[in-house]
Amino acid sequence: MEDMMRDWICSSTHDKPADVYVFGFQEIVPLNARNVIVSENNKISMKWNSLIRAALNKKIPTVVEKDNIVGEIQKVYPIKDDSSSANSVGSRSNRHEFGCIISKQMIGIFLIVWVRSDLRQCIRNLSVSCVGCGLMSYLGNKGSVSIRFWLHGTSFCFVCTHLASGGTEGDERRRNANVSQILSNTSFPSGPSHNLPRKIIDHEYAYT
Repeated sequence: MEDMMRDWICSSTHDKPADVYVFGFQEIVPLNARNVIVSENNKISMKWNSLIRAALNKKIPTVVEKDNIVGEIQKVYPIKDDSSSANSVGSRSNRHEFGCIISKQMIGIFLIVWVRSDLRQCIRNLSVSCVGCGLMSYLGNKGSVSIRFWLHGTSFCFVCTHLASGGTEGDERRRNANVSQILSNTSFPSGPSHNLPRKIIDHEYAYT
């Protein structure tokens, strides 16, 4: 599984490591009464994070070794923030490793963000919003997990959804209703100055 994950990640980046990796999964747990009531399963989420960590941090150093020039060109000059506790993250020894900055599971939906270690101190305003669209129109067997953050002053929002299934009459209408509910109910903190975007479409870059 680790090799499959590594091959998949590297095939999508053509052997050039990205700065940020976002992984969204659906149906990572069986849909049963217990899982619907208990929306997070730490064992499952830890297993996925472990696979991703092994895949990213095993492959990326070998790529960087081949192309040190690119690594030097892509130096990061982070925005200064006295509240940051990650002053040592950007050392040359670990700058090309990746770390998970946030992960959130809602029953079978799982969204994870991994960033290059020297970029972690440049992340601001990290927040999560979950919307359930499933049983009784609110349980999380269907719905979305959204994560937003700022990177160097640019706002990003990533959305992982699991919509109503089926190909019969009315199913497409239910999926469209799910999307409307997600767009309407997903909300993030506006911040102390009330100047941060609260909705998915308010961000500079939104990915679903």
